[in-house]
Amino acid sequence: MSPDDVVGAATAEASPQAPVLRTEGPLELVEWSAIGELLGGEYAAAYLNTRRWSGARAATLRNVRAECVVALPHEPRAAVAVVVAEAGVATVRYQLPLVRLPHPAPPAAGAPLALVVSGADEEGIYDGALAPAFHRALRALIVEAGRAGGASAELRGEALAPATDLPDDASSAVIGGEQSNTSIVYGDGSIIKLFRRVEVGDNPDVEIGRVLAARSDASTVPRLLGTLRYVDAGGGVATLAMRQQLVAGARDAWAYTLDTARHDTDSARAGWDRTLAAARDMNDPLVEGQILRDRAVRLASVPPVNWDALLADLERAEMLFEQIGVRPQLARLLADRARVLDAAGRPAEATEARARAYALAAELGIEVGQASAPAND
Repeated sequence: MSPDDVVGAATAEASPQAPVLRTEGPLELVEWSAIGELLGGEYAAAYLNTRRWSGARAATLRNVRAECVVALPHEPRAAVAVVVAEAGVATVRYQLPLVRLPHPAPPAAGAPLALVVSGADEEGIYDGALAPAFHRALRALIVEAGRAGGASAELRGEALAPATDLPDDASSAVIGGEQSNTSIVYGDGSIIKLFRRVEVGDNPDVEIGRVLAARSDASTVPRLLGTLRYVDAGGGVATLAMRQQLVAGARDAWAYTLDTARHDTDSARAGWDRTLAAARDMNDPLVEGQILRDRAVRLASVPPVNWDALLADLERAEMLFEQIGVRPQLARLLADRARVLDAAGRPAEATEARARAYALAAELGIEVGQASAPAND
């Protein structure tokens, strides 16, 4: 891999304060486990605090450390790291795609997260989301249903559809402008979404994709092609990525829904009802609750608003989440319900819902909404 094997735009300036590992041997003999020890401390915290996908606006991240670093089978210079950080009273985990490049790399590679030095030779550890070599290795792990890592940390690819061979020179590119994930578009008509926040449990995007893929009348919905999951040392399973069919010229699904709602709320509600029917046909309360929650939150900004209907959606979703015991989703739902109640002019109920949300979030060690403690309303 050459230092020019990167794509995208840098979002930070290189810093001489990046942690450095010095070795007397060849750079290629330095293990990823040793590099993982560099992915912590103040420098890593400063990096995460400047990433939009970290959500660090809610609470400054501190005490960052690497939970694991797993090399990708098809490219030894590419890896996936999971790092842990403190955000107020909560503990959060993030996915960091990594790539090793000769240092200094072109500006498009961004700032190095760490440096490895042997004599006059230097190697930088960069964000792998900007490197085609990482893109190829990530895709291969998913489409081949491969595995990487070991008992303490394992990556598991899941292929849900056959994939064509991807030429070595095939193009791939990162889509910008996202908040909580990073999406990579491939020349084979697919897209892989990396979920930067690592959360144990079912991923709503993936589960909704599975439900819609089972319906014969969902031909206009991007097909779910595969996933990448992370199994941690305690046996918890989190979704790191999903691979989907790329629909050329398509808009974001939420943008389409909001646009439709602004022009014809009744038609938009009919579309939501069809999606809910699919979830109920599959007897999937998690997906049903997530759809109800998302519909209420999205339509709360589309006038004229039927507040009673939106709150009924949220109450139904709350009941479903309580029944199946998905407490992180319940905490976030309660925070959403508090905001909708505020907007509906029901401050006393909003305060009660917000208190429940933050109490549950503190118990679980997660963040909800835009703050780590109740606002002073």
